[in-house]
This record gives sequence, C-alpha cells and structure tokens, in this order.
Amino acid sequence: MALEPILNEKFPLPGGVLTDTRSVILAAGLDLFATGGYAAVSTRELAAACGVNIATLNYHFGGKESLYRETMRSVYTTMQTDLQALLPGLLGAPVRSVLESLYYFARSRDRQIRLFMREVMEFGHLRQETQNEHWLPTIEMYGGLVAAQLGLSELKARQLLVTTSFLVARFAIQSEESLVAVFGVSSVQAAHEAAVDCLFQTTKSFLEPVA
Repeated sequence: MALEPILNEKFPLPGGVLTDTRSVILAAGLDLFATGGYAAVSTRELAAACGVNIATLNYHFGGKESLYRETMRSVYTTMQTDLQALLPGLLGAPVRSVLESLYYFARSRDRQIRLFMREVMEFGHLRQETQNEHWLPTIEMYGGLVAAQLGLSELKARQLLVTTSFLVARFAIQSEESLVAVFGVSSVQAAHEAAVDCLFQTTKSFLEPVA
C-alpha cells in the first residue's frame, strides 16, 4: 500500500502555490537546511533556490543565520499548531492509537523532522536557541499532560516523552524500503505497523512496574 495517499488523507499539508517572497525563501531554507545542514548551505545557494538575489534575501532575513533561526521557529510553530489541533482526538484514546497517529503525523512532515535531526547530526547537539526556545518548552508543555494521562511521575513522563520523540523522529525520516528491510517484513504497511509496535512496546516498558 502506498503511504502518500494515507498521509494526505490523515494529515493534509497546506496546499497552493507560494507567492510572497518571504514564504518562498523560508520554503527553500527548509529544503536546503534539512538536506545539507546549516554549514553546507551558502547564501548564494539559498538565493538561487528561491529565484532571488542575495540582497533580497538579506532584506527579508538579514543573512543565513537569521534565516536559519526563522526557519526553525516557523517549523516549530507550525508543528505545534498542528499538534494542538490533533490533540483533542488523542486524549483518552488507547495508547497504541495515540502512538500510531503521532507516527503518521511525523511521517507526513519528514522534511521538518529531518531539519531537527540534521541539527543534532551536524553539531552533536541542538543549538542553544533551538533547545531553549523550542525543544525544552515542548517537553515542558507535554510532559505534564503525559504524566496526567498515564499516571506517571513527572520525571518518568519526561523520560518517556524524550525517548518516544527520538524514536518517532528516527522512524519518520527512514525510507519505506529501509523500514521493510530492517524489520524483515514483506510489505510497506507491515513495516509501518512494526514501527508503531516498537513505539508501543517502548511505552509499555515505562508503564509496567519494575520487577
């Protein structure tokens, strides 16, 4: 079964053609930074990718560093908005269903997830502004919710949230062919089910009492 129609049906992305220059530059920044990382992308490449000159890019963002920060901010803001819209349908749902929804949500936004992963791969850690402005507030925001929903301590809920977030991100950027191969299954759908099962079994280990 092809994944793309499933993703478009469950989690449609904003459509239409980008027309304003700022949005075009942000879209190009996301593509290039997610693919090559911050250091490898030049201002000249960024300008060429969105069909503007360097002066126009600098006018809107003040240079590559500012464009990168704004790209990261835009991605986090958009994903938080989308997650908040998804949240009411997840509250009180079976744990596996919640994990499945989050898995497909992340797969449908693999470029955005790849941007986060690329930063860790490039620097060995999240940049300070990414961690302090985006990642840590996200953990704080959802940690209490996870604790309340699953009856966990705040520390254990935080550990679960960090662990499953890393696993979801890793699976989200992996190709379907690779998932099929590593799980040793015969179909794409079976590979996705295996990935969700990994998330579920990991979550169960946090819920079960230690022997």
